[in-house]
Amino acid sequence: MNVAIFDSIPLFRDALSEQVRRAGGMRLLGATASLSVAADPRVQRDIDVIVLDAVLDPYSHFANFVTASQPHVAILAVVREPLYNAAYVQTALSSGVRGMIPRTSTSDEMLGAMHKVLGGDRYLHPALARIAEHAAETCGARGVELTRREHEVLLLIAEGLQSKAIATALFISAETVRTHVKNICKKLAARDRAHAVATAFHVGLLQPSRSSRASVPNGRAMLGSVGSRVAV
Repeated sequence: MNVAIFDSIPLFRDALSEQVRRAGGMRLLGATASLSVAADPRVQRDIDVIVLDAVLDPYSHFANFVTASQPHVAILAVVREPLYNAAYVQTALSSGVRGMIPRTSTSDEMLGAMHKVLGGDRYLHPALARIAEHAAETCGARGVELTRREHEVLLLIAEGLQSKAIATALFISAETVRTHVKNICKKLAARDRAHAVATAFHVGLLQPSRSSRASVPNGRAMLGSVGSRVAV
């Protein structure tokens, strides 16, 4: 198993790297905080499992980019408490993340989760599985179903972005964004964008989070070096 680790905390990154080196049947390809390293498809072809600090990819743009171009790569997201919410879990799963595990997990749990996702299974730690189940039940009860792209647009609207900025972040046209906004408002029976966000929080499509958009890496800067576009 060829493993690549992307984590923003050097101490955690180094400790997990050492565990991978010691584990049988695993080979560490590298460990870094820079997502741009994996933007090269030639690098992606050598990776079997990516262990990804969820804080580096809170809107799952990177996960979507990797799984769209290299579906064989299994992504295991290491989730911190601020991202324990339905919005993150739903978006990550719909973007191709195959496993989610809390950052507080033991090394044995981490290694076990890597083996599960490598085998093609989905792995959700019980705490995150409960969030996913609750979100599905809530949305199902309300009869609200958004596409992955509509959910991404809704997340960015909730962060205060206007259509042009959303288009830039998602690598789509402003007209496409406006179409998504219309569809979102229709599905949520909302008068406008603000009403759509309020309704989304009410029905559980969005949940409050202490994470800040200031920590979100710029998608264009991350992927621009290879001229790729996030799939619509």
